[in-house]
Amino acid sequence: MRKSPVVARTVDVSFLGTGDAFASDGRFQSGYLIEGHNYRVLMEAGPTILCAMKRMKIAPAELDLILISHLHGDHFGGLPFLLLEYTFESPPRKPIIIAGPSRLEERTWILFDTMFPRTQGNLARLRSKLRFVVLEPGVKQRVGKLQVETIRTPHM
Repeated sequence: MRKSPVVARTVDVSFLGTGDAFASDGRFQSGYLIEGHNYRVLMEAGPTILCAMKRMKIAPAELDLILISHLHGDHFGGLPFLLLEYTFESPPRKPIIIAGPSRLEERTWILFDTMFPRTQGNLARLRSKLRFVVLEPGVKQRVGKLQVETIRTPHM
């Protein structure tokens, strides 16, 4: 019997930010780029994420998926900056999925409106490229090309 060839698959992880909410020791807040199989995932989007991405020459428009673990500011507070980037600097050529806990979409737009009032009118074209997906704890689900499984973790 002939064996199938084993195909080595690599995944690269770049640490864009490992700091806490206080940016202790000058570190950027949460952000990790996961790349593999022509797919780019941003895990977490702390307030410093856009700066970290630009510093490392990572094009935000090339992201396929943004995963947010929870709704603390140091994990999702950078989304309004990414939305501005997508609107005015580098519009995405493909749909971008933003997945995370329930109320992520609502809280993202509330935060955006608070930070950049009267800017929503400029987002009409971008909104057609965004898709928010709710991830339920303990559930495996397909999100774009990936299967994502979440777990509930206590966190203060």
